[in-house]
Amino acid sequence: MRGAGPGLEERGRVDPTLRRRDMKHRLAVLALVPVLTALLGLGATATPALAAKPKKQKTMVFEACRHGCHYRTIQKAVEAAGSYAFKNQKAKVTVAIRPGKYVEGVVVDGTDHKKRYDGMTIEGTKKDAKRVVLEGKNAKGELGAAQNGIEAISVDGLVLKNMWARNYESNGFFIHAATEEGQHCDGYTMNNLLASGNRSYGLFAKNCFGGKMINSAGYRQGDSAFYVGETPCDKKNWNVYSNTPCQKKPQWTLLKNDKSYENVLGYSGTNSKYVRIIENAFYNNGAGIVPNTLDSEGYEPNGWNVIKRNDVFWNNYNYFLSGSAFHTVSEGLGELSGETVNYPTGVGI
Repeated sequence: MRGAGPGLEERGRVDPTLRRRDMKHRLAVLALVPVLTALLGLGATATPALAAKPKKQKTMVFEACRHGCHYRTIQKAVEAAGSYAFKNQKAKVTVAIRPGKYVEGVVVDGTDHKKRYDGMTIEGTKKDAKRVVLEGKNAKGELGAAQNGIEAISVDGLVLKNMWARNYESNGFFIHAATEEGQHCDGYTMNNLLASGNRSYGLFAKNCFGGKMINSAGYRQGDSAFYVGETPCDKKNWNVYSNTPCQKKPQWTLLKNDKSYENVLGYSGTNSKYVRIIENAFYNNGAGIVPNTLDSEGYEPNGWNVIKRNDVFWNNYNYFLSGSAFHTVSEGLGELSGETVNYPTGVGI
């Protein structure tokens, strides 16, 4: 067996010098353990600090299209987005509409207590507004013909962009709040929209605290392409005889880079306040820019508005003629000596 290799005793022998060297190495490693533990401890305390930073909330997208999407109508996509946002209060939601023609009237009802529409974006997926058409002809609503392309009731921070609304019984895009307690409309954005052939207004905001109508156009409306009306005040019982302004800290509405042509009125603002109308074009309408005060509407009078650097020209369109491409929705402003008095034509501002 000797030829087979060293015996057990020989294999168990270890050089004493090697033992001492091995012990030194072990001691060195053992000495490093507390240091490594401390370093790991520091790393462990640093991790929660990094995790404490708020994460950006991802936008949940609900897609609508005529074929191939989960939602075949804009209304269904809007309602689904509203339900999701209600269950996920910190979520941002977008309704993305693929190119096509949608024969429907969309209602974004902020009074629905099981949905949340504040901060929602509804937009066409293409920058060309004509690619997403909301068609009012033959569109059905709850009570018959659809009245508006998109109507938003009591919604804050709504964004509408990249769409065309046409041929509706009332308005193209309509954002408003009723005067009932708890209803509100604040900080809307209408961007890159087109409105045409609607019976009353193209882009219409009523009873809202501030907003934007920008980079948009409207033509052949029975009233005005752009309308901002009944701007609310800090107090519901405010009146012009008060010694305080309507809004102590005004929330302004901006109209900029808009085009309005071939309408009864380019811009109308009944009892509107804190509106900046800047760098727009109003041409070939019956009248260009018409801020006004009416007793029949709330929060009178009109006031605290800024109108500057606009192109206002050729506002002589006579829509009373039988051959006009559009006609006024108004049945007259009143009577004088038995004759109906209506809007005049040929007025710039």
